[in-house]
Amino acid sequence: MSSLYHDSRLYYILGANSLSAIGSGIVMITIPWLLIKESGGETMFGYVSIIATLIMFLLTPFIGQSIDRFSRKSLLLCNEGLGIIVIGIMTVWGFIGQSYDSFHYIIIYIAGSFYYLLFYPTIFAFNQEIFQAEHYKNLSGTMEIQGQLTQVIAGAAASFLIEIVSLKWILLVDMLTFVGAFFLFLCIPYVKKKTVKEKVTFKKQMFEGIHFMKGRSKFFWFLLATYTSS
Repeated sequence: MSSLYHDSRLYYILGANSLSAIGSGIVMITIPWLLIKESGGETMFGYVSIIATLIMFLLTPFIGQSIDRFSRKSLLLCNEGLGIIVIGIMTVWGFIGQSYDSFHYIIIYIAGSFYYLLFYPTIFAFNQEIFQAEHYKNLSGTMEIQGQLTQVIAGAAASFLIEIVSLKWILLVDMLTFVGAFFLFLCIPYVKKKTVKEKVTFKKQMFEGIHFMKGRSKFFWFLLATYTSS
């Protein structure tokens, strides 16, 4: 384990994980809170959560195939890029004097849900690929605790600050966390291991979840309730 502490990649990974957790914490905790405060926001957020959950559920097989097929570092960079673009646009919107409404909150929340869906399976697969097997388990446990704790703290802090600071400034900080994570991932030396994978069509990937759930309606509703409650 001591050899892991001398590996610079460890600190790039932990730093990027912390910054990503701050970014996703603000998006996934503060933004829903703002949406709920809108007139009819509770009902609207309920519908948005269900729709987002169904979309993410259908995309999950495709995400898994993509992690196996493409460079995991590239996927992480693209994911951070998504955060930079979406939050960046919303930040600029605020700085040019425009106000935010439910539409903007919904866009940010859905983009954040996709970011969250892609980030954790990709970074865990990335760690498994670049670190030795005896280090992977300890690193994954550390990252999971670090990420969840940082995410909750960041979301709670942003929810408190939103009462005294304009949302555009919080979104600016949010965007900068994604920028920081992007450059930390960029600094990690990486060569994708060559593997032979069976090609699966996009259509098959999209509907694989539906086929699996046929005849498993109770399991489906259990998963739906679990995801929407989170």
